Amino acid sequence: MPDPTATARRADFHFDPSAAGFDVDPWPTYAYMQEHEPAFWWEEKQAWILTRHEDVVMTLRDPRFSVEFRYYGPDHLPDEQLTAHQLLTRYGMFWMSLEDHNHVRGAVASLFRANAVAEYRQQVQRVVDDILDGTAERGELDVVEDFVLGYPAKAITALLGIPGEQHDDFLRFASSVLDAFYPSIDAAAYDEKMSYLPHGVALVEGLIEQDRANPRGGLLSALIAARRGGRGLSPRQLLGMVGVIISAGSEPTRHLVSFTIYNLLRHPDQLAVLRAQPDLLGNAVNEVGRYDSMGKLNFPRFPLEDIELHGVTLRKGCPVFGVFASAQRDPGVFPDPGRFDIRRDQRGSLLWSTGLHNCLGHSLAQMIVEVAVETFLRRFPDASLLGDPVYTRDTFFRKMVSLPVSLKG
Repeated sequence: MPDPTATARRADFHFDPSAAGFDVDPWPTYAYMQEHEPAFWWEEKQAWILTRHEDVVMTLRDPRFSVEFRYYGPDHLPDEQLTAHQLLTRYGMFWMSLEDHNHVRGAVASLFRANAVAEYRQQVQRVVDDILDGTAERGELDVVEDFVLGYPAKAITALLGIPGEQHDDFLRFASSVLDAFYPSIDAAAYDEKMSYLPHGVALVEGLIEQDRANPRGGLLSALIAARRGGRGLSPRQLLGMVGVIISAGSEPTRHLVSFTIYNLLRHPDQLAVLRAQPDLLGNAVNEVGRYDSMGKLNFPRFPLEDIELHGVTLRKGCPVFGVFASAQRDPGVFPDPGRFDIRRDQRGSLLWSTGLHNCLGHSLAQMIVEVAVETFLRRFPDASLLGDPVYTRDTFFRKMVSLPVSLKG
């Protein structure tokens, strides 16, 4: 096996996705890696980085790769010895065994199809309207702080049918789940969030039991009633599903809303196309996810055997990160990848992943994003950017924390 640290590389090249300025323009880094080091050994994290579209797709579709956590970190412990965070991880669809994954996905798949999700659109619209009501009079708006920061979690709270008197507790739990899976806060704040997780888990377990006895309607009731082969989800699998809906439905969607509004406002020609053809909204959202991906590092995959690739060996069990953001700008798949075009053919898009672990709830997430963007553009037709977005350092996302806009042109 070639020494991964000895592969030919530019003397001054260093991969650090948390470096200051990386989030503003990561594309030259990815382009260099695609051309010169498509399988890059990241010494700091002892992991491989893949940046070409075909290689990223391989990690998602090839059965020689697994997402199971047992290939990374400590051996499994009995449920009784797990922390609340570990429990949510074990029973989340990202890391559960293939057998459990197939059962859970098969049981609930119909609940997340586009026609089923459409029934929740009015609930999501009410959440958006409630947030934006009264903002026009201010003349200015921070898209992140004033709009999208809490929006997806509030939408999910409504969709699940959480009783009104428990909204605040559930939203606190949702915030703790997000920081558990996407930590980007200081140690003291992180510890505070983690200390709340057991209370939040108990809250959700109680809601499941109450709803099982007296269904309230909503997505949680539907999850409880879901069956595959006459068998439903176990209480822990239901807990895991709630955790996954929070984590996958909140963090990526809120960034996608911000990035979509940003890119449409800074490309007025494309915004004009969308206003003339509003049915292109879904394609526009997908193009934003391709052209200006908010992602950086996705969850790792783990080879189940040694795999030869680009002259190196991906050793069994070694973490492999396929960089979706880079793959989405691979010129071999997307001609002229640095051009923003909302009419672009989206075949090959990895916005919602692909393969066995493609995003089950992508229709729900897409709807949450589309309702927010459509409402913003409709309510504020003269909106314009007041400055560049501000990012904070984050492992998983190009995390936009501020996007000031004028609402009056």
